[in-house]
Amino acid sequence: MADDLLTIADTVFTSRLIMGTGGAPSLDVLERALLASGTELTTVAMRRLDPSVRGSVLSVLERHGVRVLPNTAGCFTAARRCSPPGWRGRRWVRTG
Repeated sequence: MADDLLTIADTVFTSRLIMGTGGAPSLDVLERALLASGTELTTVAMRRLDPSVRGSVLSVLERHGVRVLPNTAGCFTAARRCSPPGWRGRRWVRTG
């Protein structure tokens, strides 16, 4: 499997599974699913998230070293997509 790595930009992933966080009914269920799946990358809806809040989805992801791929669906203005509150300067924010 070492030859089946996924490389995005300068980051190498050993798992090709990209999970979403939206369907989890609780942070506990999300955490257990992340651990069971072995994913290293997950999508997070930017419109539903305030990165400054502790004890959020981001806290769970950071605790386990899971990279965030921000999902801009539902961000209806260019300003919100390109510069949502708390996300300025983060890499991998899709702007289109």
